[in-house]
Amino acid sequence: MRRIFFKKAAECVRELRAQGVDAVVALNHIGLDLDKKLAASVPGIDVIVGGHSHDTIKERLLVKNPQGSQTLIGQAGLDGRYAGRFDVTVDDGALVAEKSSWRLMPVLPGTAAEEKSEALGLEAQKKLAATLNIADPTMILAKSVDGRKESMRGGENALGDLAAEALRWNGQARIGLINGGALRIGRIVPPGPFTAGDMLDLMPFDSIPVRLLVSGAEIRRQLEAAASALKGRNDGYDPARRMSAGEFLQVAGLRFDIDLGEPAAVVESRRMTADGRRVKNIMVDSSRGWLPLEDGKIYSVATLDYTAKYWNALSSAPIGKPALACFDDYLDKVLRRQADITTDGRINIIDR
Repeated sequence: MRRIFFKKAAECVRELRAQGVDAVVALNHIGLDLDKKLAASVPGIDVIVGGHSHDTIKERLLVKNPQGSQTLIGQAGLDGRYAGRFDVTVDDGALVAEKSSWRLMPVLPGTAAEEKSEALGLEAQKKLAATLNIADPTMILAKSVDGRKESMRGGENALGDLAAEALRWNGQARIGLINGGALRIGRIVPPGPFTAGDMLDLMPFDSIPVRLLVSGAEIRRQLEAAASALKGRNDGYDPARRMSAGEFLQVAGLRFDIDLGEPAAVVESRRMTADGRRVKNIMVDSSRGWLPLEDGKIYSVATLDYTAKYWNALSSAPIGKPALACFDDYLDKVLRRQADITTDGRINIIDR
């Protein structure tokens, strides 16, 4: 696949040069390692504006290309924390390295937006909200919330709680579940408007929300499988025999402990082959308060079809709304678009 990509890139460069183009800039989303290999393999690229790997390139990065000149590579991290600036001089179809530079500039709270770009961004945001059929902003956050990958996949998370509650409410279910890997915003979100763009960043996939009927024993098994994704202090984690971190479950309507000092479940290809003993004291919300999970009882669970793919469910039916719409409805009809969200101890991790 890489050879095909590089071959096509070389064809594009030849076509542009044949048209009399003075400088060739490649705008890529392939990651820094492949950017370097592209520069070293394909002649005629003067500048590469990179992405995907979220590298923050602080110093000028030059790679010698096959024609004997240099290719200048830049990448400005993620989430708009930095802007990158290239100042480039070319002569006779080649970069003049000693007269070309890359500068990384932090974007601070007081950094002024360029008016035309800001206007285009706001207009695009309105179109995005209309396309997704959700509000913009979707909610106003009272304080910052942690949406980073390690938080979503390593324990209870406030946005994870919110997403699980939204599924639970829309599915009219006793329990709501969503895997941390389905929530992708990847940054600390500041107080204030949570826009349609933020919502799409948070839930970018098209998984279908479903309502299941399952036994308490099956819920216990799936919580154990999800808990195997966590690494204890002296834990020999084997990715071939455990859930991946993205399978860790954020929950609503449940409270339980995870003891990382106990043996983890063995999971191969998302199917449990040996029980674990990490999940303890599972309590379920009910009209009579918090009650212990009963293995022989049947419970309703709202989750995503991806999460439920290998569950032993008695029944499964689509909730009838996309995940984004479920979230938007919950924010509108339950929270009235005002969210002061925080964790509440529903997942308590022991011996970390």
